Amino acid sequence: MQSIDRAMGVVKLLVSRSTEGGLSISELASECGLPVSSMHRLLKSMAVHGMIQQDVKTKHYDLGDIWLEYGLHMYDTMDYISTIRPELVNLMSKTGESVYLSQPMGNEALITERIDNENHAIRVFDKLGSRIPLHIGAANKSMLANMPNAEVKRILNTYIDKEQQPAFYELLEQIKNKAMRLAIANGQRALLLSVHRF
Repeated sequence: MQSIDRAMGVVKLLVSRSTEGGLSISELASECGLPVSSMHRLLKSMAVHGMIQQDVKTKHYDLGDIWLEYGLHMYDTMDYISTIRPELVNLMSKTGESVYLSQPMGNEALITERIDNENHAIRVFDKLGSRIPLHIGAANKSMLANMPNAEVKRILNTYIDKEQQPAFYELLEQIKNKAMRLAIANGQRALLLSVHRF
């Protein structure tokens, strides 16, 4: 179990630093709080399973291709993506804004699709696969506003101080009342599109 925890610690670290061209073994050991010798054994084992790979020139470690394979496999099983994508494109065309499709996961929302507006001079976007706490951002607050009360309470207790919760509940109520909601059924799934500005 300890080995799995350590391996996932390395994976999460590499994901969080994915734009830096990988990390050296000493950087990984330091960030993970392990001796270099232990990190070397761990990386060797992870490499056997394709979890990490090493650049032959820089000797830096990065995520292995197996994660791309698993990610594409999971993406391909999300049958609702292909169904809803034309609606996301249409929404982007009508609003002139980039459009995201997020899925609640615990206390966070996972970005599973993104349609960018190419006409924006300055493009700032969240990456696919990013997790964002449900109390942050207009889209996440829309989802939160339409969740069962017990779930909302649990999430707010995680992130929001008790004295700030009444104002946040009021904001969620405003979102729920003012949002334009379009429920699109797809088999056993339904997507709630909320369009509002806060």
